[in-house]
Amino acid sequence: LFNSLNKVNCHLKKEQYIPIEHINFRMNDLLDAVVVKKEELGSTMKNKYNIDITNKLVDDKMDKLLTNGVNNKPKVLTKKIKKEE
Repeated sequence: LFNSLNKVNCHLKKEQYIPIEHINFRMNDLLDAVVVKKEELGSTMKNKYNIDITNKLVDDKMDKLLTNGVNNKPKVLTKKIKKEE
């Protein structure tokens, strides 16, 4: 999502697009970066083309991902043992 937003932003601003590899980023940092790129795209579309591309569902999904990543404890997987009859 970050690279997709970045690609569109670069195209609209006629800047060089350089993809980012996400392997070494923490999930919260990556989500924060996506929010910044999304706001940048929304601002460009509003100022340059007078088009409002805000989407409440996307904002809600991003907020949910951000809060879940911070507050939730990691899940512990356990193996269920079948009882033989």
